[in-house]
Amino acid sequence: MLQLLIATLLAAGPSFDEAKADASKRQAYLEAVLNPLLKEQPNGLIKAWYYVADEKQKAAAEEAIKAVFKAEGREFFFAKEVKNIFAPLENPSRRVQPWYSDRVSAGSANKSGILLVGDVFGLASEDEFKSVLEDYALALVKLKENGLKVGDQELDANIPALKLVSNKSLLPMWAQSGQLEAALKGTRKVSDAFKKDLQTQYLAAHQVFSRQYAQEKKVYDDNNENTLQKEIVDFLTECWKADHARIEGLGLKYTVTNKENHEYSLEKK
Repeated sequence: MLQLLIATLLAAGPSFDEAKADASKRQAYLEAVLNPLLKEQPNGLIKAWYYVADEKQKAAAEEAIKAVFKAEGREFFFAKEVKNIFAPLENPSRRVQPWYSDRVSAGSANKSGILLVGDVFGLASEDEFKSVLEDYALALVKLKENGLKVGDQELDANIPALKLVSNKSLLPMWAQSGQLEAALKGTRKVSDAFKKDLQTQYLAAHQVFSRQYAQEKKVYDDNNENTLQKEIVDFLTECWKADHARIEGLGLKYTVTNKENHEYSLEKK
């Protein structure tokens, strides 16, 4: 539904290529694409968006995020974390990045996300922009709003361990996996350089998830009578299997390159 609405609005405003070529048209282009996502709109999902390639909007985004830290009594930590919040935008495949407070659980449906938009006009094509916005960023927003169901199991983010894993690695990895699938299947016509960056970003998220998954398995191995921990491990195991099946279905195979650091590579079968 959102994709159809975005496509309809784009037809009425400047095109991506026009905005890419003419900086004066970029704000209008982004407003046409992103304003329908605001929670005040019928199908809205986010609290706000900022085009942070513009210094004034970046400053406004920082103030908006800082206000959340302050409201949560964590203002002291903002200066330490702000650089990491914006850093992913430097990567082509993550030029649009939703930000949520760590206190927001998946499935909360509170529409509190702030969408950070980097230099999307530095991307090679509109398909690369759609890959970043629709296949990754909006997919991640929907996971945060609606939760995640894998097979017959559903993420219970009220469990502290699952909340931590889902926020830190599982949901970003899941969104990037879908983004990678669309790129490799040709649904999105993206450059080889974009695909390479996408694969790198996916493997980085996969590494963090692998480490967290191993930690939860160790907790269960140390006390296998803990039924709650079994529930945690069972769900993460289903996620691990499903994610690997999706990527392997693209003709790729995982190779462990550093077991201790949970590093993997992807090669063609």
